[in-house]
Amino acid sequence: MKKLLCILLSALMMALPLSSLAEEATPAPFQAQALTTEEKLEQMIPVLDSFANTMGIEGEYTYDIQRPDFVWTQLYLMGMNWADWYGEITQTSEELVVPASLMQRFAAASFNALQALPQIPGSNAGGVQEDVAFMVPIRYDAASDS
Repeated sequence: MKKLLCILLSALMMALPLSSLAEEATPAPFQAQALTTEEKLEQMIPVLDSFANTMGIEGEYTYDIQRPDFVWTQLYLMGMNWADWYGEITQTSEELVVPASLMQRFAAASFNALQALPQIPGSNAGGVQEDVAFMVPIRYDAASDS
């Protein structure tokens, strides 16, 4: 029994390096650059800062992914306050232009469970009264997808 166990363990130990060699030989379609913990935390600064501003200094507003005005305020603050961090964002004297793909990345970083961006508050004349604290000037431009 001991001999059989030793043979199986030896075979397994020999197979492991071969399998890792085979994995290295097969290139992955996309290999992300390994980031240090510090770099990962640095990338989260815009998300965390925007949440702090969205929720208020003393937590006046609760995290609520079901409220489109809350979601859009978070995304608006990420684009507005951190535009210098993202080369895709362009700024004119009147507006900030954020591509829809970047807004999707903002949403994915901020709201893990969010499947799709909600309708922009105020873009529908449904008469729904939104919280004044969350009123942000956002509009979608289909021509530039931004």
